[in-house]
Amino acid sequence: PLETRGKVLGVLEVINKKGEEGFNDRDLNLVTKLAGFAAVAIENARLYHQAKLLTLTDELTQLYNSRFFNQFLESEVKRCRRYDSHVSLIFLDLDFFKKVNDQHGHLMGSKTLQQAADILREGLRDVDIVARYGGDEFLVILPETRIVEAARVAERMRASFESATFLVED
Repeated sequence: PLETRGKVLGVLEVINKKGEEGFNDRDLNLVTKLAGFAAVAIENARLYHQAKLLTLTDELTQLYNSRFFNQFLESEVKRCRRYDSHVSLIFLDLDFFKKVNDQHGHLMGSKTLQQAADILREGLRDVDIVARYGGDEFLVILPETRIVEAARVAERMRASFESATFLVED
C-alpha cells in the first residue's frame, strides 16, 4: 500500500519478475521503501495543489478570487491579441445587498453571496471564469465571446438573479 499519515493513497502492484527465482525478501524491502517515497510524493503534490487552490479561490463562495482573475485576464488578453480572437468581460454586483446585511445580519449576507455564486456557476460554460471581486461584486471572463453574445449572457444572468428567491430556508 501507498500509505502516509495512516491513510492509504493507493496500492503499488509488482508483477512478473524476470528470472526463475521470483520475488524475495530483498525485493519486498526495496518495493516497500519505494512505496513509502511514492506515497510521500503523492501526498505532497496533493497538499501543494490544495494550498495553491486556496490562494486562488474565495473562501466563502469557492469562486476564483481577484488575484486569479487578474492573472487569467492578462493571459487571455495576450492570447486574443496573438490569435486575433475575442474575449468579453462582465462586471456585476448585487443590487440592495447592503440591505440584506443590515436587516438580516452578515451570516445571511454570506449565504446570499454563496447562493449568488451558485447561480453564476450554473449559468456559465465550463470555459468561462467567474470570480468574486470583493463584497457583492463579481467578474466573468467569457473567452471566445463577442460583445453581442456577452450581452445575451449578461441578460440571462440578470434574469436568473431576478427570478431567484434567496434565503428560502432561512
